[in-house]
Amino acid sequence: MTLNLSSENIELLGMRTEGWIASLQLAAISLKGKHDVSGFIKTFAGSHTYIADYLMEEVLSQLSAQVRTFLLQTSILDRLNGGLCNAVTERQDSDVILRDLYHSNLFLLPLDDEGQWFRYHHLFVDLLRARFHDNTASDDPATLHKRAAAWYEQSGMVQEAIQHFVIAKEYPCAVRLLETIVMGLVMKAQFKTLEEWLKIIPASYTSENPRINMAFAWLHLMRRNLDKVAPFLETLERFFGSTDQDRVEPALVGEWYALQSMLLNAQGRTMEGRDLAERALQFLPTSETQVRSMVYMGLAEAYQQVFDSQQAAVTYETMIQTAHESGDLTSEILGTSLLGRMHLQQGKLHSTFRLVGQMLQQIEQSRSFSPFSATLYGELAQVHYQWHQLEEARSYFRLSVEWSKLGGFSDAEIYHSVFLSRLFQMEGDLQSSLMEIEKALDLKRTAAPTLVGEEVVAQQVSIFTALGRVQDVEHILSPFGFTFNDELAYPTLPPHGGITHPMGLLYNSALRILLYRMRMHPEPQALRSGIDLANLLVTRLLENNILPSALQTLLLRSQLYAMDGRHQSGLRDIAGAVALAEEQEFISIFVEEGGTIARMLTALCADHLLTASQTTYARNILLAFPQNETAMKPSAMPAAKFAEDVEPLIEPLTQREMEVLKLIAAGNSNRDIGDKLVITLSAVKKHTGNIFHKLSVNSRTQAIVRARELGLLD
Repeated sequence: MTLNLSSENIELLGMRTEGWIASLQLAAISLKGKHDVSGFIKTFAGSHTYIADYLMEEVLSQLSAQVRTFLLQTSILDRLNGGLCNAVTERQDSDVILRDLYHSNLFLLPLDDEGQWFRYHHLFVDLLRARFHDNTASDDPATLHKRAAAWYEQSGMVQEAIQHFVIAKEYPCAVRLLETIVMGLVMKAQFKTLEEWLKIIPASYTSENPRINMAFAWLHLMRRNLDKVAPFLETLERFFGSTDQDRVEPALVGEWYALQSMLLNAQGRTMEGRDLAERALQFLPTSETQVRSMVYMGLAEAYQQVFDSQQAAVTYETMIQTAHESGDLTSEILGTSLLGRMHLQQGKLHSTFRLVGQMLQQIEQSRSFSPFSATLYGELAQVHYQWHQLEEARSYFRLSVEWSKLGGFSDAEIYHSVFLSRLFQMEGDLQSSLMEIEKALDLKRTAAPTLVGEEVVAQQVSIFTALGRVQDVEHILSPFGFTFNDELAYPTLPPHGGITHPMGLLYNSALRILLYRMRMHPEPQALRSGIDLANLLVTRLLENNILPSALQTLLLRSQLYAMDGRHQSGLRDIAGAVALAEEQEFISIFVEEGGTIARMLTALCADHLLTASQTTYARNILLAFPQNETAMKPSAMPAAKFAEDVEPLIEPLTQREMEVLKLIAAGNSNRDIGDKLVITLSAVKKHTGNIFHKLSVNSRTQAIVRARELGLLD
């Protein structure tokens, strides 16, 4: 078989130039030869698709009728293997045909290393499907899809079977299978897939189905869309109200109690929610690990609402352990992400790093990713951000966004823009910071976030005050009960009550606005009312173990004290923040507050008002500030306790490692270092690892401090 493309053929296509004639004549090759026809066709894709279509038509015309029929019938499949193609075509030799097509380089691309699964080139399959639907003598597409669905169901590939049943309009079969996996889809956050199917399947097949309604109620609860839960709850209430519970399987009854428990928690009716959760566990079989995981999640949230973080942590750990023992990796990922988020809000950076890092290592080794992996990557990114390891933070945030898109969650993408806005503001690029927060606000309007709404508000306040947009910024907090007329008015905090991390963000944002107003127009009474609020906030936040918000309040209060002329009180707040933050090694939270904090830290170091370890830690923080925000460079500070008792290196750095170290100290990323030294990225990472090992440090900042102590850097 050969492709006969004469000059006349080409001229008919309007391609008369010698270059095109020469290129197209290359296609006149034997299909049994070693030339890669599919690669050639791909070259002409894009702006010359019609040429590719012409060539593929030429190829098809020279194949046997038997092979053409095979290609048309199997074009309904997104991927192919021998058994599946046999089922669809009712042949027995599909393996042979696939192998011949592959070895002839005819538009077939492998999907695995074993040569079991393939797919057609996208241009080729589009052409096949067009010809298949245009050919009135073709097989009924629905029949072929039903055959594919039956094969997938028998092979245990339920989602693929549902997809083909839906296309074939075999809705009872699709719903029958959907019932078996619908909770799994919810737990894996495959909300888009579920919603797309339910848009296609007529409501008459699903509207009264309790499992389908339960799944959609879970879906909207997990997205915090409480208004959208109502119609599904009404259907479920009718079902359970009109059905003898003894005739309903216990797993379904338990799931109904679990669902109501979560809804009560979301409404703030914590004790009622906890009672129903306990009741749900009595009904649910131990094999129902996914629903039991939802119950544990609801219980943990209930404990958090009454500020019992210890019992909440125990409940999350039970959820994780139960899921691990039953092999339910999805529930284990979800439990880990929820516990990691709680640890982050408490400022437990090291335990978050260990917990989340181990889970991600397990996921990556098993290649069992889930959209909830996005949360884990996001949490790891936040840890690195607080440690001021910004390159690592950027990398993990990008992974978080990538995986979140699979589940239809907007939080990761929104928080990524918040992070970039904070980063640009910290670096002094206010316009880029503003662009990123506006991007986050646009996303927030079109896809309501479930977890990061207050994070957006806090950063919006921060950048607006930095830009002097005081009139705009005051309106941001008004929906939350904060006003800034003659004086600051805010929602009352009870004398003995809890406060959450999101609440802390809002109250600190109010303090930030007040601080800006006082810089423009000092008002002693308003200033002192702000200090009184900060006093109450610090106490409540520390009582409830919300360390990051407490640190931020201390840093804001220190600046309010300084404006009130109480400089020693301000320094005590900075010293207190250093003492609280040292164990977890927070850095960026200090740098975000700008030059005032840098100068206070410098004064604390210069006047020997910190312990030896705190002084070293404070200098680590100062190294992260932009140079124009520090009153004097760390190397110009008093050297007492900075160079004493420094152990010499056991193994000296090589010349190349010294070059890398100096570029690290100059603020270069790994990629920048590779470009400047003309070495690969992996080589940079290897040299950096060697430097860390020889200096006995774990981060770039620590390496710089240690190198200065040893006199390796100016």
